[in-house]
Amino acid sequence: MGEYDTVVSPESADEYKSAYEKAGNPSCAQIKISYAGHGCDYFMAGRNNQLLTYYMQRFMKALSK
Repeated sequence: MGEYDTVVSPESADEYKSAYEKAGNPSCAQIKISYAGHGCDYFMAGRNNQLLTYYMQRFMKALSK
């Protein structure tokens, strides 16, 4: 998520992650990207999308093991 997301606040994302983990789902990751807003992964050639894709691929690979 973008650090400067004006649609979903970082605090809301923190609460969602905590609730997800408390419900017994330990495989939860939250990546906050500096200087990014909502939909920071939309522009495929952008720096933010490249960073998000890098970590998302590793997260999904870890879940598939």
